[in-house]
Amino acid sequence: MDLNKLPDNEMKPLNIEMVSTKKKRNYGLLIAGLMLANIILFLLFSNEEGDISHKLFVGLKILVVGSIVAGFGLGLITALIPTKNGQYSEKYFRASLLNIIIIQVILLPVQIFFSIYK
Repeated sequence: MDLNKLPDNEMKPLNIEMVSTKKKRNYGLLIAGLMLANIILFLLFSNEEGDISHKLFVGLKILVVGSIVAGFGLGLITALIPTKNGQYSEKYFRASLLNIIIIQVILLPVQIFFSIYK
């Protein structure tokens, strides 16, 4: 749907918010899927000592919490990049989600590469 073709009335801000919410939901689902794939790869290829529950705890701590903290930390900097619209708080959340996606996408081939060449 092209938001610029909508008439200028009270519905336009509501439609913009709905599109923004849908994008954030899609980002969240993509992040969850990538995190799940990274945790499964970590469980399969990890040299961590201990049973499966210990490996799962370490994987959750490193891959999930670490990438979320790093993503929101990098979001502070990347939200400063000038764009055509939006306040800093809106840009910060979107930039943070995109940073988390980028971190998770980078981790997938890195885990596979190091599991092959260890």
